[in-house]
Amino acid sequence: EGGYWAEDLGSGEYSVLQCRTPFECPRGTPELCAPNRQGPACNNCLPNHYPTTAGACSACGSFDWLPFYAVLVCTWALVSLLITRVNAELSNSNLNKLTIAAVANQLCFVIQTFSTIRQLHIRWPEPV
Repeated sequence: EGGYWAEDLGSGEYSVLQCRTPFECPRGTPELCAPNRQGPACNNCLPNHYPTTAGACSACGSFDWLPFYAVLVCTWALVSLLITRVNAELSNSNLNKLTIAAVANQLCFVIQTFSTIRQLHIRWPEPV
């Protein structure tokens, strides 16, 4: 029956577990899982796969290098700008170093947040 995973223990004995959804454990032979799923109760996706709403798992896409390069270029530009704007030598001023580090950290956080939000597919409801 769909929604249950069974392991054949031999001698006609089975260990039966209920799956989270019937889609993850389709009806069929014991230990049958949805595509690209594995483990007891089809609980895990294969390595380099992610769960989908249909119960199966899909392969992860290639690595997106754009955020990395954006962070690298923005950090370089920001540090260059701050160095040219600072009147005192950086080696003599701990406050300037701390400010540069804090700004660079915030810039990295913003870029990571935006690249994560860019990957979301949100269907917003119509206004009421």
